[in-house]
Amino acid sequence: MLHLLLLLVLFHIHSPLASSLAQESRPRSARQKPKHKDSQKPPKQRLESPVPLKVQLEYARNGHTVLRKLLSQQRVHKIRKILERFAAEKQLLAWRQKVEVASDSRELAQSCTTIRECQKQLQRLLGRETALPFLQFFNTHRDFGAVRQLIDDLAPVARDILGVEHVRIYQDALFWKRAGDGPTPWHSDA
Repeated sequence: MLHLLLLLVLFHIHSPLASSLAQESRPRSARQKPKHKDSQKPPKQRLESPVPLKVQLEYARNGHTVLRKLLSQQRVHKIRKILERFAAEKQLLAWRQKVEVASDSRELAQSCTTIRECQKQLQRLLGRETALPFLQFFNTHRDFGAVRQLIDDLAPVARDILGVEHVRIYQDALFWKRAGDGPTPWHSDA
């Protein structure tokens, strides 16, 4: 069975802390001060969040949370089919990228004309006992409207969980981890 994970990386902007830090980092002459106190725009009224307070608090305490049944099964199935087709079509390019990273040689990577050749090169470079890495594809939202729409629909949820006014997509990443792929060592993406 094929397992795909679409990771959406959202980061917040315009939070009170980020705004104050950005303001402080500018030279005094570049800081904008309102000419009159009446010229300041009143803060926008936020509608009540669709994200339950319990979820917001769980995220604030733990740095992660789970929202069950946020997306319909039909929508997940549709996006999964799109991404499975995409991953199957782009497999050779993903394997070449792995060879290029492992060898630091674009020429060696481009010399691989089949997936099997790429795998053999990786085993030679990494050692026969090393499990092959999983495949990655980035920024699928640029090619697929369904993924872009998913991001647009999840952005308000992310905004509410983070407790900020705005979020922006940094990237999306599709990780294709097949049975037998090497483990992902402990790491932090922060």
